[in-house]
Amino acid sequence: MEDCNGFHVRYVGIVEARQHIADGIADPFYGSYRFGTPVADREIKGIRLKGVRVPSFRPAVPITRGEADAAVGLHGESRTLYMSEEQKMKRVQRIRSERQTNVAMEDHIERALGKIAFYPLATDLNNPATVGPRVDEAALRQFVSL
Repeated sequence: MEDCNGFHVRYVGIVEARQHIADGIADPFYGSYRFGTPVADREIKGIRLKGVRVPSFRPAVPITRGEADAAVGLHGESRTLYMSEEQKMKRVQRIRSERQTNVAMEDHIERALGKIAFYPLATDLNNPATVGPRVDEAALRQFVSL
Protein backbone atom coordinates (compact mmCIF):
# COMPACT_ATOMS: atom_id res chain seq x y z
CA MET A 1 0.00 0.00 0.00
CA GLU A 2 1.19 3.49 -0.87
CA ASP A 3 -0.12 6.77 0.44
CA CYS A 4 -1.47 9.46 -1.90
CA ASN A 5 2.05 10.85 -2.46
CA GLY A 6 3.46 7.51 -3.62
CA PHE A 7 5.40 6.59 -0.47
CA HIS A 8 5.27 3.02 0.77
CA VAL A 9 3.07 2.80 3.86
CA ARG A 10 2.81 -0.88 4.74
CA TYR A 11 2.10 -4.30 3.30
CA VAL A 12 -1.52 -5.40 3.14
CA GLY A 13 -3.12 -8.68 2.22
CA ILE A 14 -5.06 -9.17 -0.98
CA VAL A 15 -8.39 -9.34 0.88
CA GLU A 16 -7.78 -6.01 2.60
CA ALA A 17 -6.54 -4.48 -0.67
CA ARG A 18 -9.67 -5.57 -2.54
CA GLN A 19 -11.83 -4.21 0.29
CA HIS A 20 -10.11 -0.81 0.04
CA ILE A 21 -10.68 -0.82 -3.74
CA ALA A 22 -14.35 -1.77 -3.31
CA ASP A 23 -14.85 0.96 -0.68
CA GLY A 24 -13.30 3.55 -2.99
CA ILE A 25 -10.48 4.33 -0.58
CA ALA A 26 -7.68 3.21 -2.92
CA ASP A 27 -6.83 2.78 -6.59
CA PRO A 28 -5.22 -0.48 -7.72
CA PHE A 29 -2.19 -0.92 -9.92
CA TYR A 30 -1.86 -4.19 -11.74
CA GLY A 31 0.86 -6.55 -12.90
CA SER A 32 1.67 -7.15 -16.55
CA TYR A 33 -1.33 -8.10 -18.67
CA ARG A 34 -1.56 -11.67 -19.92
CA PHE A 35 -3.51 -12.06 -23.14
CA GLY A 36 -6.97 -13.51 -22.58
CA THR A 37 -7.16 -12.72 -18.86
CA PRO A 38 -10.54 -11.29 -17.85
CA VAL A 39 -10.41 -7.77 -16.44
CA ALA A 40 -11.74 -8.91 -13.05
CA ASP A 41 -8.96 -11.51 -12.74
CA ARG A 42 -5.97 -9.20 -13.28
CA GLU A 43 -3.25 -9.54 -10.66
CA ILE A 44 -3.24 -6.64 -8.19
CA LYS A 45 0.38 -5.64 -7.47
CA GLY A 46 -0.47 -2.86 -5.04
CA ILE A 47 -2.85 -0.09 -4.09
CA ARG A 48 -2.49 3.67 -3.73
CA LEU A 49 -4.67 5.55 -1.26
CA LYS A 50 -6.83 8.32 -2.72
CA GLY A 51 -6.96 11.96 -1.70
CA VAL A 52 -4.67 14.24 0.22
CA ARG A 53 -6.65 14.01 3.43
CA VAL A 54 -5.92 10.32 3.94
CA PRO A 55 -3.56 9.98 6.92
CA SER A 56 -0.16 8.60 6.01
CA PHE A 57 1.62 6.14 8.27
CA ARG A 58 4.93 7.64 7.17
CA PRO A 59 5.43 10.96 8.96
CA ALA A 60 8.27 12.33 6.84
CA VAL A 61 10.26 11.80 3.69
CA PRO A 62 13.48 9.89 4.44
CA ILE A 63 16.61 11.98 4.32
CA THR A 64 19.57 10.09 2.91
CA ARG A 65 23.11 10.25 4.22
CA GLY A 66 24.24 12.11 1.08
CA GLU A 67 21.55 14.76 1.50
CA ALA A 68 22.49 15.25 5.15
CA ASP A 69 26.17 15.58 4.18
CA ALA A 70 25.33 18.08 1.43
CA ALA A 71 23.21 20.14 3.81
CA VAL A 72 25.99 20.50 6.38
CA GLY A 73 28.53 21.51 3.74
CA LEU A 74 30.57 18.36 3.20
CA HIS A 75 30.04 18.59 -0.58
CA GLY A 76 31.19 22.19 -0.75
CA GLU A 77 29.14 25.32 -1.18
CA SER A 78 26.01 25.53 -3.32
CA ARG A 79 26.56 27.31 -6.63
CA THR A 80 22.89 28.08 -7.21
CA LEU A 81 21.75 29.05 -3.72
CA TYR A 82 22.23 32.80 -4.11
CA MET A 83 21.53 33.01 -7.85
CA SER A 84 18.50 34.85 -9.18
CA GLU A 85 15.96 33.04 -11.34
CA GLU A 86 17.44 34.65 -14.46
CA GLN A 87 20.94 33.47 -13.58
CA LYS A 88 19.64 29.95 -12.95
CA MET A 89 17.89 29.92 -16.33
CA LYS A 90 21.09 31.06 -18.09
CA ARG A 91 23.04 28.33 -16.27
CA VAL A 92 20.52 25.67 -17.37
CA GLN A 93 20.61 26.89 -20.98
CA ARG A 94 24.43 26.94 -21.01
CA ILE A 95 24.70 23.40 -19.66
CA ARG A 96 22.01 22.20 -22.07
CA SER A 97 23.85 23.66 -25.06
CA GLU A 98 27.29 22.40 -23.94
CA ARG A 99 26.40 18.87 -22.80
CA GLN A 100 23.00 18.28 -24.46
CA THR A 101 21.54 17.23 -21.08
CA ASN A 102 18.70 18.60 -19.02
CA VAL A 103 19.57 19.74 -15.51
CA ALA A 104 17.47 21.05 -12.66
CA MET A 105 17.36 24.72 -11.76
CA GLU A 106 18.91 24.00 -8.34
CA ASP A 107 21.99 21.95 -7.65
CA HIS A 108 21.86 18.96 -5.30
CA ILE A 109 23.08 20.99 -2.31
CA GLU A 110 20.25 23.51 -2.59
CA ARG A 111 17.71 20.69 -2.99
CA ALA A 112 19.12 18.97 0.12
CA LEU A 113 18.84 22.17 2.16
CA GLY A 114 15.23 22.62 1.07
CA LYS A 115 14.33 19.01 1.77
CA ILE A 116 15.79 19.04 5.26
CA ALA A 117 14.08 22.37 6.03
CA PHE A 118 10.66 21.02 5.05
CA TYR A 119 10.93 17.39 6.17
CA PRO A 120 12.86 17.24 9.45
CA LEU A 121 12.68 14.02 11.42
CA ALA A 122 14.31 14.36 14.84
CA THR A 123 13.09 11.10 16.36
CA ASP A 124 15.92 8.77 15.37
CA LEU A 125 18.92 9.99 17.39
CA ASN A 126 21.05 6.96 16.47
CA ASN A 127 20.90 7.75 12.75
CA PRO A 128 22.02 11.34 12.07
CA ALA A 129 21.11 11.02 8.39
CA THR A 130 17.40 11.21 9.29
CA VAL A 131 17.73 14.12 11.72
CA GLY A 132 17.26 17.62 10.38
CA PRO A 133 16.94 21.08 11.88
CA ARG A 134 13.67 22.36 13.28
CA VAL A 135 11.06 23.55 10.79
CA ASP A 136 11.22 27.21 9.81
CA GLU A 137 7.54 28.02 10.31
CA ALA A 138 7.80 31.39 8.56
CA ALA A 139 9.10 29.74 5.40
CA LEU A 140 6.54 26.98 5.67
CA ARG A 141 3.62 29.44 5.94
CA GLN A 142 4.47 30.81 2.48
CA PHE A 143 3.49 27.49 0.90
CA VAL A 144 1.02 25.94 3.34
CA SER A 145 -1.77 27.68 5.18
CA LEU A 146 -1.52 26.52 8.80
